[in-house]
Amino acid sequence: MKIHFHKPPPGGRDPEFQHAVVLTSLFVLAVLVGLFLPARLTPICIFHKLTGLPCFSCGMVRSWHLLLGMEWSAAVRMQPLLVLLLACATVWTSYGWVVSLFRLPRLRIEDISRRTKCVILWGFIALVLVNWAYLIAMKI
Repeated sequence: MKIHFHKPPPGGRDPEFQHAVVLTSLFVLAVLVGLFLPARLTPICIFHKLTGLPCFSCGMVRSWHLLLGMEWSAAVRMQPLLVLLLACATVWTSYGWVVSLFRLPRLRIEDISRRTKCVILWGFIALVLVNWAYLIAMKI
């Protein structure tokens, strides 16, 4: 695995800027929907209805409403994976805006081995399964 900083070519494609625009737009849309859609209108989880168990994403809408209401700890207790994903998206979006606006060198990770890719994939799967076990234990 090789990690380095790469100066973007002038007038070239800028993936960091594109990601920042898309993620910022999605965030604004999610805030608007969250503010104007009452919390009681959350979607019905078919998996939960059929099995009695929460799905791995159960509680995300309720957690989002708690985040919008500045109830951070309640949001983390409701759906920790959502809060973690939002934190990562916030860091990535901030990085994208900063490097795009100031034309800074971009972080590049190249030559990732197949083993490293598998570790990352299985780590993400484990994270989702641990979150799901938490939701089942908390009876969300």
